[in-house]
Amino acid sequence: MGLTALSVLFFPSAAALVAAATEPLLAALAPLGPGGYLSASASQRKGVTECLRALATAEPAARCATALGGDWELLYTDAPDITGLTNSGPFVRLKRIGQSIDDQAGRIANVIEYTGREWLPGRAEGDTLQQRVLLDYTVDGGGRKVSLSLVGLSLLPRQIAGVNLAAAPPLTLQGPLTLPFGDFECVYNDGDVRVVRTAQGYWSVNRRLAEGEGWDD
Repeated sequence: MGLTALSVLFFPSAAALVAAATEPLLAALAPLGPGGYLSASASQRKGVTECLRALATAEPAARCATALGGDWELLYTDAPDITGLTNSGPFVRLKRIGQSIDDQAGRIANVIEYTGREWLPGRAEGDTLQQRVLLDYTVDGGGRKVSLSLVGLSLLPRQIAGVNLAAAPPLTLQGPLTLPFGDFECVYNDGDVRVVRTAQGYWSVNRRLAEGEGWDD
């Protein structure tokens, strides 16, 4: 066995270490399905957390918070403010959650998308209401820590009672001041899957939405 082969065997590359950590994570998330993080069992959460911790120590590429732009959908989180949305009220139910990020403007819109409950009169398939929390963000010099400031809130009715309202202007509440909104560390970002950990220690996994799946499509 040559020196190169021995090096690969005993000193695997950073890419190999990351691949070895991401594959178990995606396998652990697969049984949960879309929105499954809301009802994941304690044992499922433990398995996912172990995979996330392994990924965080695999030393993925540095400065992974400098390429956040695009539309993302939440695959998993253990943050209680999100998992608590499993009961979103008698009139609406949660459809999906994610982010729309403009990395040129330094703006993140945290998107929560709802649809009407089945019993609502006039409800149609595809009815959608989006609630957006508007945040400004900055990335530290190390390219991993993201600091957030609250800018405002926005409501966008995309479709109500079967009527397409995508062209309607959003209802936006935005004042002259911004408020600190915490921070998070981006521990992994390959362009398609992104993993972050908040200052409180909560995890989130997002996948990039394909063309035609975005929050404004």
